[in-house]
Amino acid sequence: MTKMLLALFITLCLSAPANAQSDHSRDHNDDHSHSSDFGTMADGWVALENVSAAIRAAVKVGNMEVLHGLSDELRAVADGLASYEDDVPQSNQLRFTSSINQLRSLSERLHGAHDRNDLAAAERLVPQLNGMVQLLMVSAEG
Repeated sequence: MTKMLLALFITLCLSAPANAQSDHSRDHNDDHSHSSDFGTMADGWVALENVSAAIRAAVKVGNMEVLHGLSDELRAVADGLASYEDDVPQSNQLRFTSSINQLRSLSERLHGAHDRNDLAAAERLVPQLNGMVQLLMVSAEG
């Protein structure tokens, strides 16, 4: 029970910055809110790997122009994977949901880096993205 409360507390703390987004970000997300529908969870993992690789490649070469679309795609993949929460073992569902929320927040921060044309900020987000992808995949395992 203590571990669950601690995980919930951490989730709430990590989601606070996402709640503090500007009106522009909230309005923009309303315009682009959609999710990817996958035939299977495995298809979702492939989509996540593909968009993550595209983000890493774009940041590596400094191509900030494509980050807008890629951040939207990352959000859509996260939303699509969230629909598989019931397929995750009960003991890992909180961690899975928390990881999905963190991925959504990272998508917003990538979007912000694009809006500001801030390559350094995007570069700082890549290791976080890598870690979140790994954590998400581990949390989905039984």
